Amino acid sequence: MSHTAPIDPSRIASGLAQRLGNRKVEMWFGHGTRYSVQNGDLEVVATSGFAADWIGRNFADALRDVARESLGLGDAARIEVRAPAQAPKEGLGNGRVRSRDTREPDRHREAPRGPAEPLDPSDPAPAAATAAAEMRVGAPHRPHPADSWRRLDDFVVGDGNRLAFDAARRIADADDAADRMLFLHGECGVGKTHLLQSICRRRRERIRTAKIRYTTGEAFTNEFIASVRSGSLDSFRRRFRGLELLAIDDVHFLSNKTATQSEFLHTLDSIALGGSRVVLASDEHPRQIGRFHRSLVSRFLAGMVVRVEPPDRETRRTLLRRLAAERGLRLGEAAEECLVGRFVGSARELEGAVAKIAALASLGEGSGDSRGEVGMLLVEQLLEEDRRVARRTPIRLAAIVETVAEHLEIDREEILGGSKLRRASEARGVVAHLARRLTTLSFPEIARGLGRRNHSAIHAAEARTREALDAPGNDSERLRESIDRLSHALLRGQ
Repeated sequence: MSHTAPIDPSRIASGLAQRLGNRKVEMWFGHGTRYSVQNGDLEVVATSGFAADWIGRNFADALRDVARESLGLGDAARIEVRAPAQAPKEGLGNGRVRSRDTREPDRHREAPRGPAEPLDPSDPAPAAATAAAEMRVGAPHRPHPADSWRRLDDFVVGDGNRLAFDAARRIADADDAADRMLFLHGECGVGKTHLLQSICRRRRERIRTAKIRYTTGEAFTNEFIASVRSGSLDSFRRRFRGLELLAIDDVHFLSNKTATQSEFLHTLDSIALGGSRVVLASDEHPRQIGRFHRSLVSRFLAGMVVRVEPPDRETRRTLLRRLAAERGLRLGEAAEECLVGRFVGSARELEGAVAKIAALASLGEGSGDSRGEVGMLLVEQLLEEDRRVARRTPIRLAAIVETVAEHLEIDREEILGGSKLRRASEARGVVAHLARRLTTLSFPEIARGLGRRNHSAIHAAEARTREALDAPGNDSERLRESIDRLSHALLRGQ
């Protein structure tokens, strides 16, 4: 017989505010969200179906933390988020929440230690004492729910990710020509997780009996530590070494964890001997991951190592239109151009921007014009937060000069000096354009900052940059992309 106990919303809200901030809590959890505990699991009744879907996909981990810390629920507690019209499930194990990232939070990062101890591939088991030193989170990690894995067909392919996509597709289709080891690396939010999950999903759809595991470096570490602690290391090894496909995201998390690296090394060797495949993802190239033993790096490099580049302008445009269509949004031309130009760092940022626009539109704050298109009104509301941050931390002209010099591969002295070379003049035009776009500096102030007594040359250089941006052709597209990326880097203090 089930037992349901209502909960004071303030107990949840205070914990969520510490993790998400008051603004997000007010937007997504305010206005009547209800909470209750049913048979040791947390039920959240959101204010609408849209809010329930958004909370379930983005804040499941925060809710899980608060349930554990504020409500005293155990690690096995499940979270269900539903709309008011939906009937509660009997037992929340079948609830509608499907968090796309169920990684346990890492609250206790290890302090830097000395160089990693040598790994001996002939040693069948790592030292228990070393494993104990790595113990931070004792609960084993629950596998990622397969029904929430991304799809390969939904991946937007562009010039910067085509090689990675083709390699992923060959592995997913069980192509005999595919490499046994694929290592994807690149910045956050460029699609590495999407590809890893898509490989697992496609492979499972094609070979229903295949033994497949998608996990993270953190989850692998936690599960290994828990098995050492509970004396079930043999069971852990059977689960991982008998797989036909192992996909590990954020593998750089194993950095500086000697015992876990040793176990992972043996896992890789066992899988390779069985003819199975391993797909890994990291923010860095294998050679650049700190405190990774050379034996592991050597095995990574023996496979196919592919960098996933940030999406270019056309890829972002295609992705933006697809994301908008999925949410039933029609973007005006000006709104689309602004979003494509602003969110250049990652596909994930663009996805978040579309989700926020959909939320603002659902709150009835205006969608643009009589045709039902999303116009600049909503986009301006979205970008206001970035502007507030920029006002709190003004961008200096010196930072613009340094960033432009690095991006265009030109000496800073050429920009500041009297060089009349074309590339120096073009660089000064870009600096002036960015300064006018991102700061409140006037042309005379910009000219003085660039070592010029008269601002007419700087004004003319900026005018040529604007003309080049407005001109038709590929050159203007490349220049626009460069300026967008420079703006993105400067706004984030990179």
